[in-house]
Amino acid sequence: MCSIPSVLDVGLQVAGNYMGQKSAAAQAQAQMNQQATAAFTQMNYAFQDYEIERMDAFDAAVAELDKVSHNAMRVNSGVEAAVNETMSGRTAKMLLRNVEGDTARTKASIKDNFARKSNEIDLNKERSLLSTKDYIKNLNASAPKMPSRFSNALSTAGIVLNSYTQTQNQRQSVKNTGAKYNWITNGAK
Repeated sequence: MCSIPSVLDVGLQVAGNYMGQKSAAAQAQAQMNQQATAAFTQMNYAFQDYEIERMDAFDAAVAELDKVSHNAMRVNSGVEAAVNETMSGRTAKMLLRNVEGDTARTKASIKDNFARKSNEIDLNKERSLLSTKDYIKNLNASAPKMPSRFSNALSTAGIVLNSYTQTQNQRQSVKNTGAKYNWITNGAK
């Protein structure tokens, strides 16, 4: 038979143990939510930086294409005028096509460079996204979880057994002194 103080002690220990576990799990979850939010914020800032980098690369490519077009127009018209003054026929047409080909290759090179830069930015964004997903997955995997019901049952059983043993020791101690045991106060009558 258990005493009232030992029953109260068991109840308080079990409730305190469970509430402590629940509070620790909630606190850990709140901290992980903050870390996840910070990771998403960092990823979004990285995406913004990548898009700004893409816009800068586009603006630079457009400016370079304009510059090449203006230079090509000036050079091509000079070459055309010089060739038309002194030459005619297939050689003149080949020289003109050669100059126009140089201009076309330069423009194609600028466009290819922009396409490569844009592809690089897309790959960086994808890497940033995957990195953030892995971080969140690892964060959730490392989260402290509430103990299982079986674990809580074993813990409660240990508390009950410990309290019962203490009560029996107290009862035996009271009986050894020759007094009668009072189960309500867990002492002598």
